[in-house]
Formats: sequence, C-alpha cells, structure tokens
Amino acid sequence: MNTRRFIKILPGAEVGRVDKITCEKEGISSLDLMERAAEVWCDHFTGRYGSDNPVLVLCGPGNNGGDGLAIARILNSKGYSVDCALFTYGHTQSEDNIANCDRLAGTSVRFKKYNEYVQGAFQVPYDAVVIDALFGVGLKSPVESSFAELIMDVNECNNRIISVDIPSGLMPENNAGVDRRCIIMADETYTFQAPKLAFLFGENVNYVGYWHILNIGLDKIAINEAAGNWFGITESYIRYAMPNVRLFAHKGVNGRAALIAGRGNMVGAAILASMAAVRSGVGLMNTYLPETGLNALLSRVPEAIPKIFGGTENCFSDITEPDQYNAIAVGPGMGTRQSSIDGLGQLIKNSACKLIIDADAINILSENRDWLRLLNGRAIMTPHIREFERLVGSWSDDYERLTKLTAFASEYGVCVILKDAYTTIALPDGTCLFNNTGNPGLAKGGSGDVLTGVLLGLISSRVPLDVAAVLGVYAHGLTADILISQYGLRGISPFMVAENLGLAWKKMEKNFVKPKW
Repeated sequence: MNTRRFIKILPGAEVGRVDKITCEKEGISSLDLMERAAEVWCDHFTGRYGSDNPVLVLCGPGNNGGDGLAIARILNSKGYSVDCALFTYGHTQSEDNIANCDRLAGTSVRFKKYNEYVQGAFQVPYDAVVIDALFGVGLKSPVESSFAELIMDVNECNNRIISVDIPSGLMPENNAGVDRRCIIMADETYTFQAPKLAFLFGENVNYVGYWHILNIGLDKIAINEAAGNWFGITESYIRYAMPNVRLFAHKGVNGRAALIAGRGNMVGAAILASMAAVRSGVGLMNTYLPETGLNALLSRVPEAIPKIFGGTENCFSDITEPDQYNAIAVGPGMGTRQSSIDGLGQLIKNSACKLIIDADAINILSENRDWLRLLNGRAIMTPHIREFERLVGSWSDDYERLTKLTAFASEYGVCVILKDAYTTIALPDGTCLFNNTGNPGLAKGGSGDVLTGVLLGLISSRVPLDVAAVLGVYAHGLTADILISQYGLRGISPFMVAENLGLAWKKMEKNFVKPKW
C-alpha cells in the first residue's frame, strides 16, 4: 500500500534526525527551528487561553526545556503574566536551552533556576496554567530520583496542565517499566507535526489528555523516509482511494456477497450486517441465517436474498458453491457448535473466496490455529480486544499488544482490524494504520456486525482488501461522528449507524455527474 497520503507517526528516535535534515535543507539553525516551534505552540495556546490566565512554565535541561523557555518569553511578549522555573538537578543544559535562557534576560518573566530538589521548595501558584516542558521525546530512560519527585509534586496540584510535545516522563512508544506515578498527567498536549504512538493507547489517556497536532514545517521527504511503519489515516487518502462510480455498473459488476450469521433466536447480527453491506455497494446480497430470522430479514433488508441454514441445530453448518461469491463474511452471532466449527473449516479449506472473519469465527480459529495459514492473502479479520487475546495470548501493555498484532498479521498473511478507540489496521507487510473517526457511541453490541457488513459490501464490489479495510473502518466511524451531532453519544445505536451509512459515503465519494444531452 502506498503510504504517502497518510500521516507518518514518527518514532521518537527519528525526530532528531528529521529536525536536523529540516535545518540543513532550509539553511537554519536548530535554535531557529526551536523558535518556530515555540511560536506555533504559543499561537495555538493564545487561541485557547487569554492573557488574563497567569502562566507557569516548567522547563527541564534539554531541548524540550528549551522549547519551554522560548514559550515563556513569547507569551510574556504577548502580555501574559509568566513565571518560569528551570530544573537542572545536576544535569547539563543543552546548547539551545542555554541560548533561550540568555534570551530571557531583559524580559519581565519571573525566572528561577533549581539545581537540586528540596521538598516544598517549589510551589505551583493556585491560579496558573501550568505548561510542562520538562522532558520531550528524547528521554532515553524512565524518570527517576529528583525529577520523579518533582513530577509527583506537580501532579498533586489542581491546576490545568498543558504539555509541550509530549507529557514529561511518557516514552513516545514503549512505556514498559515506566513508573506511571512519574509521568505528568496533562489535561492537554500540543504535539509537534504528528501524534506520538503512545497517544493512541488507552492506557495513556490520563496522561496525554486531549491532544492537538501543530505543524511546524518539518521536511516532508525526511518524514516519509524516516524509519517506522505506523501511519494515521487521512481525508487525503480517503479521497484518493475511493473507487469511482461506474456509469454502466449493474448488480453483477457490483459483486455478489454472502453473509453467514446468527443462530437460533440470535438473528440481530445478521440483520445489521446485511443492512450495512447493502448500504456499502454490494450488487447481490445473500444472507445465510436461521429460519427464525427470515421475517425480520425480509422486513428490514428486503434487498437481501435469504438462505436458511439446513440441519436441525438452526445454525451454520455448510455453504454450497462458496466460490460463486466475490466475498463471504462469516461469524457474527454464529456460535461455536461443532457443526459450525466443521462448516467454517470446510469453507476455509475448500474455497478461494475473499473472507471477512469476525466474532465467533475468530473464536473458532483461535482453537483451530492450523487453519490460519490457509487464509494467506485473502482474508480480513475483525477482532475486538478480547477476541484478539484469544488468538495471540495476553500482553503486559498496549505496546506489546501492537507488537503481537503486527507479528500476527505478518505471520499469517492476513489483514487484521483491531477495534478500539483508534482502530488499528495491521497489514501483512508490517504496516499499521490508525483510524481517527468514530466515538464512544459505537461502544455497543452490534457495532462490529455493522463494520463486517461494510467490509463485505466493499470487498464484494472488488475493492482490494487493504483499501477496503481503510475505507470501511473510516466510513463506519464517520457515520457515528455524523450521528452524534444530532443524537449525542448515548443516543446512537448500531442500527442507526447501519441505516445511515449513506451519510458517510456521500462525504467520501467522488462527485458523480451523468452526462446528459
């Protein structure tokens, strides 16, 4: 997949190299780039907080502290009442940090330097907005000793805290072994150029707070060529990747899909997924479901062709001629009876069809792992967190989970969509894509069934698996985002998302104008 239209999530180790290349290409010094970053940061801050808010800037000895010193000076020049504290605690200041210390001379910033930690010596004014610039992405090891005590003291205050680039003490990727008491608990983080990977993990939400990306003009080529396979999905990619509507399309061209879902009286998943597939472009929709769901399917999704499960158990056991379909989705509400286990095994072994594997089909595969190697290059799996744990085992933190996700997708040659606040799409080549549409209104049973249907509609109409994964996840989340503006987070349901997918497609599709005479 061409990743140039995505936003690159730079590893912390690459940031310094990209900064250096930017300075070389523009013919500026690192101090000039620091000044530019500080100005952009202050522009965003002043747009949110007026000069009636007193400010306390906490600076460390490195370049993040240099950013903070520049921010203190710039805010002071804009009329803010600024206190600035520099904490060295025996560490050597960086050159740019020293330069910005010198630039504070002659300003009205109330500046104080702390060379050693003394409990109670430093106090946070009760009414100040605290700007955290102690440590940035260059932090090499967990914060300890004096700085750890300082961070814990700061976290005890009730002030609003805004971090520069990254909350101090938080590693940009892997936080295994970090004492989380020694991470600044920011209310907001204004980060430079791109989000840090750690911002996308649920375990860090109480430290990062609400984060904003500030473009400081780092060299785009250097960013694209930097190491790392983590990317954020962008509107630019969506506009590029959306397939054109074909003027002479018909139901055969738009593909033939099959959904295998439901058991006994559990037929809601089949209805939701069928509805979503029909609203995502499928030409002919075939729904395999128990007889108990026939009337509901016909009343809710009359476009679907019902295929009633055979046998006496009222659940999936086989599908005839699977390769007549362009894509088959299997698993929502299906159950894990032995007949369904056998049926899934036969489907995987005896067909070459594109597959979307969800819910109980994933649970079955976790117990029949030798079937996974038969999926190479033709399947999307859509687990939620617990289903993924059944596939790969437990993990100690979210970074290890991402590592397991990447390894799993690569080992078995499948595309894996791990559903979360920032749903992650892991591709077989090691690329991980993070989606930023969607909201907690989707945290309801049935939302995953809708996503399965969206993917089925796209893949059956011959959209490549990796592209379908991106478009489907984005559209699913975008629909929920559109709905909450009218109904609120609590007021939306999976059925509403399935019913209103057209609102997202309308925003995503290229304009279609039929030639007329």
